[in-house]
Amino acid sequence: MELSDEQTLAPATEEDDEFAPLSTELAEASSDAGSKGETGHSTVLQTAAMLTGEVMGTGVLSLPYACVALGWVLGIGASVLFAAAAAYAGVLLSRVRNGFFPQAASYADLAGATMGDGARRITRAVVLGSWSLLLPYYMMAVVSSLRVAFADEVELCYWQWAIGVMVALLPFLQIRSLHHISHFAAASTAAMVAAIVVTLAVLVSSRPGGGGGGGGAPTTTLWPREASVLGLYSSFAEFIFAYQGHSLFLEFMREMRAPHRFPRALAAANVAMCAVYTATAAVGYGTRGDAIAPFLPSSLPPGRGRLAVSLLLAFHIAVTYMIVALPLNREVHRLVFPRTADGAGAATAAHWLLLTVGQLLFGYVVANAVPFFADFQAFLGALMGAPFVFGFPALFYLRASALHGQRVPLGDRVACAVFLAVCLPLFTVLGAVSAARDVARDWGELGGPFSCELHGF
Repeated sequence: MELSDEQTLAPATEEDDEFAPLSTELAEASSDAGSKGETGHSTVLQTAAMLTGEVMGTGVLSLPYACVALGWVLGIGASVLFAAAAAYAGVLLSRVRNGFFPQAASYADLAGATMGDGARRITRAVVLGSWSLLLPYYMMAVVSSLRVAFADEVELCYWQWAIGVMVALLPFLQIRSLHHISHFAAASTAAMVAAIVVTLAVLVSSRPGGGGGGGGAPTTTLWPREASVLGLYSSFAEFIFAYQGHSLFLEFMREMRAPHRFPRALAAANVAMCAVYTATAAVGYGTRGDAIAPFLPSSLPPGRGRLAVSLLLAFHIAVTYMIVALPLNREVHRLVFPRTADGAGAATAAHWLLLTVGQLLFGYVVANAVPFFADFQAFLGALMGAPFVFGFPALFYLRASALHGQRVPLGDRVACAVFLAVCLPLFTVLGAVSAARDVARDWGELGGPFSCELHGF
């Protein structure tokens, strides 16, 4: 279907307002003056730093455990390979946005520009759904961090810890401006970096057979022990999830002084993330081997190091929860209570409170139904990471090139074909099936939903 210049990115009408670009809300909330027009200030280095802070997070915590199934070659190889794939997908998005649709601010915008309004609505729903599934994951990570921190002092079940986290988060979720939340963001990023550094230091200093550790050398393998295809895809999905954040890349471009330089920022960010992820996977797997825990801090010996790491992670993940929950809650507010969505009175506050409570309850139920950190990350990597990395960017690029009569180079045609015909179906379908199988197995071995077993570790 051909689209005219006027049709490609026409502004939303009042009737269509609930489908306005998601990232427009992010820009309005995070702007110091609250003006839509105040964009285009970020340098390449600033954008690289923001990309690293946005993408690099809790995903790193299960990568050493993924190496148990993959072995050294595939584990380290996956870290490098998926860093390159994620970077290439970002380059495709940059070409589409900067070369064809410079006003685009979200995946939904590009879907509408390249495939029509129906695709825009579907894509918007997919993005909102993916954000909704992130919240239980973050709640699970906060609960797991606190349980590791106070494992010897407090005896509470997983579901009891989750109630405490809900109560603690609720007041902060009443903040309705990302600008105010941004005051926590820098400290949150610093906390994550510090947690990784301390984790690696403690793992090395307490490794078996050296320093403060005891026992024999860790058991590792060069290649996977099992030829289970499903098991491998589940572990690959954990790496995919760790590198994906592509649904927000267009907003980063919008905020740059020179958006066409976004690939430089992306390259710098992915090199940094690849170095951190590879080092974490190598140190974790190398020092603990098959005994590494699905939630990395659980492999640290009791002491100040484990306590510090766990508290730093709990703070970082709680802030991340707030950052993701706010724009999602705003979109749901517009859909459910449109009359009070843009207000500031008591009715608006009451509706916001109702929605945040519902949001927390949804996260609580899902986090307790599937309380296995690595399994849930693999599931998200399959359902979210694979489509956002291998699906949307390649599809947008091929469609935009066709609409504008631009020939796609052979190398890009081959790469996009591999993304769409091989990587997308394999990692989405097989990764999700494998993760679901792992969840069912862990229900049988570690206890079912809402039981008082040691979940999340």
